[in-house]
Amino acid sequence: MFDSNVTSRSWQALHIVWQFNGEFALCNYECPYCYYAKGVMREKKFRDAEKWRQAFKKCFSGRKIIFYLSFGEPTIAQGFDVVLDLIASEKNWSLHLTTNLSRPLNWWEKLMDHTLVKEHRLYINASFHPTQMLADDFLSKILLLRKHGIECPVIFVMWPPLMRDFQKYFGIFNKHNFIMHVRRFHGWYSGKYYPRAYTEEERQLVAKYADDATIKYELNDHFGRMGGKLSYAGMYYFLVDADGNVWESPDSKGKCLGNIFAGDVRLYTEPQPYSGRECASVQGVASLLELGYKELEPNFVLSFAKQGGIFNTGRGVHYKHMYTDFNEPETRKEYNFPNISDEILIKMCINLLDPLYRSLYSKRQLKLARSAIRILSMIYAVPPTGLKPSNS
Repeated sequence: MFDSNVTSRSWQALHIVWQFNGEFALCNYECPYCYYAKGVMREKKFRDAEKWRQAFKKCFSGRKIIFYLSFGEPTIAQGFDVVLDLIASEKNWSLHLTTNLSRPLNWWEKLMDHTLVKEHRLYINASFHPTQMLADDFLSKILLLRKHGIECPVIFVMWPPLMRDFQKYFGIFNKHNFIMHVRRFHGWYSGKYYPRAYTEEERQLVAKYADDATIKYELNDHFGRMGGKLSYAGMYYFLVDADGNVWESPDSKGKCLGNIFAGDVRLYTEPQPYSGRECASVQGVASLLELGYKELEPNFVLSFAKQGGIFNTGRGVHYKHMYTDFNEPETRKEYNFPNISDEILIKMCINLLDPLYRSLYSKRQLKLARSAIRILSMIYAVPPTGLKPSNS
């Protein structure tokens, strides 16, 4: 059962990332910048919905819950319709969804008749992937959602090849006052590891359209400095996997805190040191005590962006850093831009460590290579792409 005797600042809701159909859930896109290899994405069979409902109610009795579905494309999961009805059945439960909007327009029109929409308990982040969908098609769907009271931020990954056309896409969505939430690219491109490998010009372009915390903790966290910082992860924000296991962090898993079907869940009652090195989610960043953010509202991204200086004024979208001078020394220090020592380390990584890791990874069947990779994996959270292990 949930222990409510907490001595730190209380949130009003539990924010649960629910991998109802598996960690490497099914996706119908093949984005070249995705850190999940297409071959590992498999859907797990969804358990009986009533058992899930009773288990959540028993473990978190009386609590307001915001379920978050992501990982792959949740709308194509076999149990998605059942999950919608399950969440709708409890008045203090809401759903927050990240989707690529790949379903046809008439599917979304039908969804607008669902109880969760009618009762304003469905919140959506819309991930725009230009390599997979035309901007006009995407725009027609977010305009439909807005018409029915669902305001969608447009998630855009700043993968180096896409950055050349970013201004074009920004113009399309900004014309209709949609907030664009830029995400730093995390992974390998052209033999270099990002976001560390962004050029100064690329880094400043991302920062120009990013909120405060995205710049400080994601774009400019060059060496995984989040590890060990006190966090609400495992307390108010946690992961429930397809087997009902509860994990302290949706971004790094960390410690298992019990199983909702076994009824032995023990959430933390005090903030704990963050178990990962870096964080891929706005909720994970917002959970850091040192950031001082208020509890995020049900649309996590809009709330996160607003607290960091990006919001819709009613006449247009305000971007705090649109005209910020990121060459000014105090500003660079405030937002964790690379200093001289960071630049030296970054160049060493790009010119020496990145090529070494890629070479070792391609020979990872060798005993020495495996040992080195275990050490280097503490630095590289995402393995090199496009490489096959050597049999030598």
